[in-house]
Amino acid sequence: SLGIDVTTERGRFIGRANPEYIEGSFVNGSTATSNYDYQWVWQNTLSYSKTFNSIHKVDAYVGTEAIKQFAEGFSAGRQGYAFEVLPIISYLGLGDPTKVSNDGGVFKDYTLSAQFGKFNYSYSDKYLFQAIVRNDASSRFLSASRNALFPAFSLGWRLSEENFVKNSLPFVDDLKLRFGWGKTGNQKIGDYNAFTTYRSDIFHAGYPIDGNQTTPALGYDASAFGNPQAKWEATTSTNFGLDASLLKGKLNFELDVWNRVTTDMLFKVPLTFTAGDANNPAFNVGQMTNKGVDFGINYKDNAGPLRYSVSANISQYKNNVDKLDASPNTRFFGDGSRVPAVTLTQAGLPISSFYGYVVEGIFQSDAEAASWPKYESYNKAGKFKIKDVNGDGKIDDGDRTVIGSPHPDFTYGMSLNVGYKAFNLNVFGNGSKGNKIFNYTRYFSDFNTFQGNRSKRALYDAWQPTNTSGTVPIMDANDQISSRPSSYFIEDGTYFRIKNVQLTYALPSKYFGKVLDNAQVYIQAQNLATFTKYTGLNPEIQTGNDPTLGFDGGYMPVSRTFILGFNFGF
Repeated sequence: SLGIDVTTERGRFIGRANPEYIEGSFVNGSTATSNYDYQWVWQNTLSYSKTFNSIHKVDAYVGTEAIKQFAEGFSAGRQGYAFEVLPIISYLGLGDPTKVSNDGGVFKDYTLSAQFGKFNYSYSDKYLFQAIVRNDASSRFLSASRNALFPAFSLGWRLSEENFVKNSLPFVDDLKLRFGWGKTGNQKIGDYNAFTTYRSDIFHAGYPIDGNQTTPALGYDASAFGNPQAKWEATTSTNFGLDASLLKGKLNFELDVWNRVTTDMLFKVPLTFTAGDANNPAFNVGQMTNKGVDFGINYKDNAGPLRYSVSANISQYKNNVDKLDASPNTRFFGDGSRVPAVTLTQAGLPISSFYGYVVEGIFQSDAEAASWPKYESYNKAGKFKIKDVNGDGKIDDGDRTVIGSPHPDFTYGMSLNVGYKAFNLNVFGNGSKGNKIFNYTRYFSDFNTFQGNRSKRALYDAWQPTNTSGTVPIMDANDQISSRPSSYFIEDGTYFRIKNVQLTYALPSKYFGKVLDNAQVYIQAQNLATFTKYTGLNPEIQTGNDPTLGFDGGYMPVSRTFILGFNFGF
């Protein structure tokens, strides 16, 4: 099996001078770009399957896989064209040769090779065994740690094939108990994590080494620091499960109880400012445990021409960082190069716990503020009342503490399907309960952080002597403290979203069957409604292997989409 994806792009961008601008402030220009990227995947497998004596069933396969990704781009431009007419302005060589720009680089450069095998054994379709092994080698690691072995196995016992179940539980159609154990790997650290890369531009590497103040000499500085010691992150999973089908297949459910331990966690450890402003690499820093339960249930039946099915699932997990490095006091804060350090990762806490000051209210008078532990020159009527967490009689960095968790109490989903004759209606929704979100958009909308408009909350809920019930600090152009990370930014992220509603009508085959096959007309609504108290744009914050889980830096809202469609075949 060989698959190849290739993309090439060419572009030309024309910029004409605006006569309303002051002369010389905006000149015409032309830029040409060229990009290409490719990926190929090559797999080879050899399989074997055979049944012995009608009871021993064996199937197995071995294989290899190779993946290659590469992408690069280039752009060049000139300004100062004498004539703004096509095709003159579209040719780079006709512009001012002293006003030249160019850029380019490699954006993807990655290879992976693997060997794998799987073995399945079934005895009378009652006792099941599976073993899998995979050996991966990634170019994102150096040769000493490039390879990693990931084994797995599972056992299954189909209880419904045992006589004591058949005789005592006739309503059971299928009942299976299973156990699984296995390792998986993570290598999502970028293509050059092992290497220190460099850049050359005026902002980072320009310096007037010869004393010339107008044209500084270009040098090189580090763009990203490398970590040649990084290796595969591994997650070891243990799972107990129960699958059941009852009442002639009408009722089905699955139950899983699992434990996942992640070792050699790949984490972008913040570096000290004295190291420079290059991007920090990922390091293998410690161990994390997730324990959870998943449960799903489905019921389906018919009542004459009416058919219906209802399904639901719920998942719950607990996260804990077991250790970081060798020291029990090691602490990692959120990636400060991208967002403020509003999260804390430390042994004994859930990963990416929100971190900041605790707001206990707003000072109603200068006298109340003066009696409170001093916080720089901040204590005034209308400002936040910050909790003295460590009780030392003053407010400082030592009073920052854990103020919330991005991990939900549980997540869930529900689906309803109803059919009547040629009509079919499907409704699906999902949500989460109990997780917190750090609404960073308040940093821009509620405080004097940048020029621009403010939120309605800042207009109507700001504290004033005439509005002492306000929840936003008094408007102050010189206030640089209220916007520091605190519990003011923490909101409940609980939500339920109707993700999809679709009504389908199957066209009568006696009218259309001679021409069309399975012709259907449907109306579909996506993201129809969201029920939440979260004031941001989207409570469904995407999460992943990131030190800033649950951080809303301005995620765009999902679009509500309505579709009218027609499906058919010939």
